[in-house]
Order: sequence, then structure tokens, then C-alpha cells
Amino acid sequence: MNQTSLRSAYPPPGAESTRRQAFVPADGYAIYHEFTPEPGDVVIWKQRASIFHGTPLFSHLSLLGVQSLIVCGESTSGCVRASVVDGHSNGFHVSIVEESTFDRAELTHKVNLFDLHHKYADVMHLDEVIAHLDGMQMDRAAE
Repeated sequence: MNQTSLRSAYPPPGAESTRRQAFVPADGYAIYHEFTPEPGDVVIWKQRASIFHGTPLFSHLSLLGVQSLIVCGESTSGCVRASVVDGHSNGFHVSIVEESTFDRAELTHKVNLFDLHHKYADVMHLDEVIAHLDGMQMDRAAE
């Protein structure tokens, strides 16, 4: 057995995604049925706050020629923030959908959106994002 498979079978003590002692549902953190992946979709499971840390996401996006990201998720002060900062640091233009992010407290949510907007991302409303994407689709159809 090589070192790589040994590591995945026997992680070192304390090598967990979180130190939090919270209740974990029976299905873990499964994907909501409303978001069932389509054939051909790439699903990337993460263990840290940022989707970029320790995952192949950057490579996938680079191979596809992606230059910008639209970020949604939970929690604004944790995983969303870490992913947005890493996305920005990796050279992507980052937008956050305000209505599609949340945090444990409204104050924490709003303060982090304010800070991220002024440093790393464009915080946009859902209708603005949809209008932008619809416009891009019309531009492509006209080509």
C-alpha cells in the first residue's frame, strides 16, 4: 500500500474539518435534493472553510478558462468569506449573491458582506445577477 492510500485510510489524530462538537445529521452534510447534481456536474467535497483549500477547484476552473465566480452559501463570516478571499487572491473576479448567503446572526452577515464588498468582491442582489447572466446569454446568441 502506498503512502497516499495509507494517509486517507488512517488520518492523523485531530485532522478533522472542524473542532466543533455540533450535532451532525444522519445523512452528514448531503446535497439538498433541490440541488441534485446533473450528469456531467463536478462535485467537490471540502474539509476546510475555503473551497480552494486542499481541493482541485482552482485546476478545474483554470482548465475551463473561468475568470469570474458567483458565490452563494453559508456562513458569510466563515466559509463564504474564506472562499471569496481565496478566489480573489487566485485572480478571479468574485461576486456574492446577497440573498443567497447567510450567517448565524444578521449583524455578522451584514458586516462581512460590507467588508467583502469593499475589499474582495461585488455584493449583488439576485435580480442583478440574473439580469447580468441573461444579458450574457443574449450576447452569445447574437454572435
